[in-house]
Amino acid sequence: MKELTFVVQGPYFQHTDRNHISSDECFRTLRKYFPDSKIIYSRSDNVVIPLEVLSLIDLIVCPDDVGPNQAGCINSIPKFENVNRQIHGVVAGLELVESIYCCKVRSDFKFINNNLIDILPSLLVKASRFKGRLTILDIYSRTEYFKFGGRSYVDYHLSDFIFIGYSEDVIKYWKGELFGDTDKNYLHYDDYRTVEQMLGRRFYKNYFSNIEINSERNVSLEECLLAKSRIQEDFNFLSFKKLGLDIPRRFKRPYRDQAYFINGNIFGRLVYNLHFINKFILKKSGLRDFWNKLKK
Repeated sequence: MKELTFVVQGPYFQHTDRNHISSDECFRTLRKYFPDSKIIYSRSDNVVIPLEVLSLIDLIVCPDDVGPNQAGCINSIPKFENVNRQIHGVVAGLELVESIYCCKVRSDFKFINNNLIDILPSLLVKASRFKGRLTILDIYSRTEYFKFGGRSYVDYHLSDFIFIGYSEDVIKYWKGELFGDTDKNYLHYDDYRTVEQMLGRRFYKNYFSNIEINSERNVSLEECLLAKSRIQEDFNFLSFKKLGLDIPRRFKRPYRDQAYFINGNIFGRLVYNLHFINKFILKKSGLRDFWNKLKK
């Protein structure tokens, strides 16, 4: 599909393990299932890439390293993130795209089929702030976190693993000012707003000036529902299987853990709570320690 360009961003992963799928597999499967598409690689390291893999890539860009930024402090301890490196690398690749559609994807994901070609037209429905909706993964896109006996609500928490849509829309989301350093103190880790929220809030602040990028992770139910209505006007949330992807094992979650992602449901949350209660009882009763000793 010549109208679709792939922008692969990230370091070159040499091996497949629990944390990553080798970049070799990423590029080989892209060329296998999308032989007519252009592949752009925005890389962030100096690992030597085998010639047979280089032959699969149409264009390589090596953006300058903008370094990490201090994204705040947790209990007065500075916290650094690579979000500026990510933005800079993604935009460097996207600026070279000439096709109508594009897909920004991590360098440790691989494709297992070309479903994307078949479903792409149906994904590009009308959006409020884009030419057409962008499609991202449902996992790690969320409106809430688990909290025993309840939940905590979040806003603009959009998965940043893969973006699919009109090229002008994908770069519209990613392009913008880099984040400056901040010494804002978050008392606990659960208060610290995530990188996904930093990116989501940055984009929506262009339209809603009252959004505070560095405010705490958790928000009121009212703020959560407002943000949810906005992102659902602009994004589709699909599973990696629906998109024809395979992802590293560390990102995969059982049904109960998916309950608090954006496409989760009440039954899944019930299962999650029961699982948590069971673990709590086993720990308090000492049965877990007893079982672990038996396994040794």
